[in-house]
Amino acid sequence: MALLHKIGDRQAVMAETHGDRHDKAHMGMGELVQGPLVGALTPKDRELALLDAVKEGSRHRRFHELPGNPRRLRHCDLLRISVFTRATKERIMRSEFTNVLRERAMDQRIVDLYDEYTHKPLDRRVFMERLVALTGSTAAAQLALAGLASNYALAQTITENDPRISTDRLEIGGLKFYRARPRDVTPEVARAAVIVIHENRGLNPHIEDVTRRVAAAGYLALAPDMLTPLGGTPKDEDAARDMFPKLDLAKSADQLAGVVDQLKKASPPKKVGAVGFCWGGGMVNMLAVAAPGLDAGVVYYGAPPKGDVARINAALMMHYASLDKRINDMVPPYEEALKKAGKPFQSFMYEGVNHAFNNDTGGERYSKTAADLAWGRTLAFFKEKLA
Repeated sequence: MALLHKIGDRQAVMAETHGDRHDKAHMGMGELVQGPLVGALTPKDRELALLDAVKEGSRHRRFHELPGNPRRLRHCDLLRISVFTRATKERIMRSEFTNVLRERAMDQRIVDLYDEYTHKPLDRRVFMERLVALTGSTAAAQLALAGLASNYALAQTITENDPRISTDRLEIGGLKFYRARPRDVTPEVARAAVIVIHENRGLNPHIEDVTRRVAAAGYLALAPDMLTPLGGTPKDEDAARDMFPKLDLAKSADQLAGVVDQLKKASPPKKVGAVGFCWGGGMVNMLAVAAPGLDAGVVYYGAPPKGDVARINAALMMHYASLDKRINDMVPPYEEALKKAGKPFQSFMYEGVNHAFNNDTGGERYSKTAADLAWGRTLAFFKEKLA
């Protein structure tokens, strides 16, 4: 019931052939995954996956009983799967199978539960119990979780050695930053800067890639590690997420406001924008309240600020996902407050997509169509406001 390309390397495929059941006890390969997962396979994918199993699973005696002729494989039904072979995973990654799963196999209830787990104090044990209840087995739950978790191997749309940009790391105002800029523009002479604020996973490879995208668009791009006061972003994203409730949000916003002030006072002075995602989107809203010098802010599915919106001077652009009920319930009062205060803003709702739709390393929630549209609007907005 989820993407299969992140499963471990154990090789095992269980199948039923002409009613001959291979049960868990006989195969000895752990918990089986029931029908919904396999139901997402097209007939061609079933045939190819089973053929891979026949070729690579020869160490298991019963695999020899499966027909090796692809024509005869059509009579076999791949009904129970524990773990796909490596070749099958690679085949799935190269095929359209992942797109099929994105469109019709991931139950929205699973996405909603994962969103609750990653944004609320939901104990992992409770989360897994509820996920097992939704998917039907522990193995299926693990597959679903793998399909939603980040895969940072995909975080290379613009590489570190891209000839258009230059990158380095530095510290400003007690925060560590990843910095990217156009190769032919030094930080000192740059006329416009964009602060890129991460999700509640911290400063990870995905956000660094987004920072390089901003630099490739012509801006001095600065991505803070907002977990610096707590020792910095750990590699374990669950550990990183658990650190965010320990942050003083007002202090975090003030730290970023100090960075905005430094950029505005530089010689030559710079126009300053900010873009943030998830937790970072909410921080852009808070920064707009805390930093009167901010020129433009782009919010991706972020929570409204707790401060007085009348203090906002920045022009705002906001991107929301129609399936993101947790955030969307907060949007109307915020937009009404902005209207009453006479603050300029643009708001876009992307239909049929989930929270984190921009994160191309985030599995099932990523939507290329919505992400491309929102990013195009973001760059056009910065071009207008920071020129």
